[in-house]
Amino acid sequence: MSSQYSETRPLHGSAAQTPLYEKMRDYAHSNKVQELLQKMTSDLFVERPQDPTAWMIKWLSEEQRRNGQ
Repeated sequence: MSSQYSETRPLHGSAAQTPLYEKMRDYAHSNKVQELLQKMTSDLFVERPQDPTAWMIKWLSEEQRRNGQ
């Protein structure tokens, strides 16, 4: 994953109401991405695992099972 600027990935704050921004916002809203990330990061900060990446992968896998996906 790259966090560098590109025309299809505008810098934070510069995307105000562009069609791309609206698509991203709609996708995040319809898939409850913000809620999922908030729940995961809250659990992450409570657990404070030595390997946060492995912990998040496991957490997401378990969350998927909990939701029957």
